Amino acid sequence: MWDMTIRNLFYLLIVTLSFTHCKSGNPEAEKIGLNLSSVWIELIDNEMYSESYFETSELLKKKVTEQSWVEQLTETRKPLGAVNTREVASVKYLNKLVGLPDGEFVIVIYTSTFANGQSRLESITSVHDTDSKWRIVKYFIK
Repeated sequence: MWDMTIRNLFYLLIVTLSFTHCKSGNPEAEKIGLNLSSVWIELIDNEMYSESYFETSELLKKKVTEQSWVEQLTETRKPLGAVNTREVASVKYLNKLVGLPDGEFVIVIYTSTFANGQSRLESITSVHDTDSKWRIVKYFIK
């Protein structure tokens, strides 16, 4: 347990430090990203993996098929069980992310504990999509 907490804190530190060289500071976008991530993560929590895929950006859909998305979440998220606690660790607006074209992004990082007793960091990245709607472009759990 202690080892997992140290690892999660180290991961959070690395992610936070990586933000320091990017344009930031868009409170309105950060609020939208936080609201979107909090609604969207409920789909994951309720094992509605296909439905969560349909709410993602075309950028994600170009890289990952629905079948692969469902398989990955079934393998990584489902074994953790129900969420016991989830707290926002950080919310950050960026206009550049590695591996994605420049745009408007909001990364929300949660610290979460699950029914199986494990603690994890969940990172949800939303993008201001080409149709002017905000959508999820990345979900990562560590």
